[in-house]
Formats: sequence, C-alpha cells, structure tokens
Amino acid sequence: MTPEQIAFVKNQIAIGKTDEEISTLLQTHGYTVESITSLLTVAHGGEQVPMPTIPTPVQLPPVVAFAHLVYERLRVRPTLLLVTALFTLVMAGVTAIFKNYEALGISSGLVETFLIPVLFAIVMSSVLYGTVMVKNLLNPNPDTFSEDFSYALQNCFALLGVGVLTALVLMSSFMLFIIPALILLGYLALSQPVAIVEGVRGINVLVRSTELVRGYWWAGLLRFLAIIIPLSIFAGIATGILGLLTKAVPLFETVLSSLIQGFIGLVAAAIVVEMYLSIAPTRPAFNPSQPSSVRTLYQVLAWIMIGLIVILIAGIVLYMVLATL
Repeated sequence: MTPEQIAFVKNQIAIGKTDEEISTLLQTHGYTVESITSLLTVAHGGEQVPMPTIPTPVQLPPVVAFAHLVYERLRVRPTLLLVTALFTLVMAGVTAIFKNYEALGISSGLVETFLIPVLFAIVMSSVLYGTVMVKNLLNPNPDTFSEDFSYALQNCFALLGVGVLTALVLMSSFMLFIIPALILLGYLALSQPVAIVEGVRGINVLVRSTELVRGYWWAGLLRFLAIIIPLSIFAGIATGILGLLTKAVPLFETVLSSLIQGFIGLVAAAIVVEMYLSIAPTRPAFNPSQPSSVRTLYQVLAWIMIGLIVILIAGIVLYMVLATL
C-alpha cells in the first residue's frame, strides 16, 4: 500500500464516490478484494489491515487488453451511444441550416441577428455534452445521466474555462513551435477527467494532466492510434460504400458521416478515460500550491495568445475606423 494509492482513494471519497463504486473501479485495474478493503479502511481513517504489498502498475495494459477495456466501457452504455447520436444529429442539422440558409429562404439579416446567440448555444451545449459524456464514462455505474447532467450544469462555466485555457495554450504553442504543440496535445489529453474526478480548476488542470501523462506519452499514443486508426479506416470505407449506394439521397451521406464522426469522438473519450483510470492511482496526489515550471510555461503561453488576440482585435477595429474616414 502506497501513500499515492491511499490519496487516490481519499480523493474518490471526497468527491462523493461510494465504497462500492471505488471498489469496482479498483477491481477493473487489477486490485484484489483484500487490498481494496485495506485501502478503504485506511482512507476512512481506520487502522491498516495487514496485507501483502499492492504492486503499483508501471505500464498501461497491453494494446489488445486496453482496447478490450475501452470496448467494455462503451458496451454497457447504450444510452450514451443514443445521446451521442442525437447530439451529433442536432449539431449537423444546425450547421446545415447555416450553410444553406439561402436555399432554405432564410434572409441574411436574420442569420446575422441570430449568429452570435446560436454560436454561444453551440459552444455551451458542446461543453455540457462533453462533460456528461466523460462523467458517465468515468462512472462504474452507467445509469447516472441525471446525476451527470446535473454536474455538467453546475460546472459548465468552470469547465468551459478549462477548455479555453487549453485552447489558448495549444494555439500559442502551435503558432510558435508547430511540432511541440502536437506533443503538448498528448500531455493535455487527460485535462477533462482531471477536472471532473479531482475537482482541479484553472491552469492547474493542465499541470496535473501533464504530471499524469509524463512517462506514459508514447504508450498512450500507441494505444490511441492502435484503436482510432483502424476504426477511422473502417468508418471511411463504410461511408464511401454507403455513399455510392445512396447517391440519390445526399442528405443520407451527410447524416451518416456526422454520426460516424460523433461515435469516433466517443471512442476517443473512452480511450482518454481508460488512460486516466489506469494512470491516476499510480501517481502522487496533486498539490496545487507546489511551484512548477510547467505551470509557468502554460501561463506564459496563455498570456502570449491573449496578447495576440488583443492585438488582432485592435488591428481590426483600427482598420474599420480608418476605412470610415
């Protein structure tokens, strides 16, 4: 039993997980009933029960075993698949309306009037859906949609802030360094599970995700690509064949393509969740007050991007002012 494992279980208790949910989670990752009982006892403030030392995992599960865990996590969640399909279709419908508003007889003035509110609604609904999706994937019990949606509503703006920070850091890194931005994307992959499970907020979410991924970057990338690439190839072939068979109904191909993209996104989220649940119990508890060079780097990158955006907006405003003179 290690301090890191005890801290992980205490954190799960603190965020409201039941002993049964924690036990199910740990069993999924190879812990014995005896070791789980002892961990829960210590985490609840009791005395340690004599037990053999729990081996701390040092590697992610093999690729095939990892893919099976992802499959099982999705297999027991048919409702989540349905929610994904509905959300994807609604987003595709809204996009199609804005792309073809002239053919639908909608005036450009009406589109301009509702453009900002609709974009805001799209962003917030995407945050809500993404949060519900990851929260449900993290839960051992898949039938928790009311709880997951309630959590998403209560934390949507905080999680939107995390998403904005992540985007600022990635855009700044991409503009300045190109290749490091792709590497950074891997280190920030666990940001959403970190924010949901550990309750971390702000720039600390990115720092914690980096701490967790460190040492697992290549292993995580291998498992991600081993699942997503074959799935994308199969989806592309299927879309192409069905598209040829349904040329007379172009809307069908658009809907099918949107659904496939939505499901691939769901699989990607399940991979990220499985990586988090495999890695987090092996890492020390996060200390947000501890100085970190990574935190400084992310803060600098975020401020650089904010500065560039301000300069861009100021330039546009100045151009518009000069154009009216």
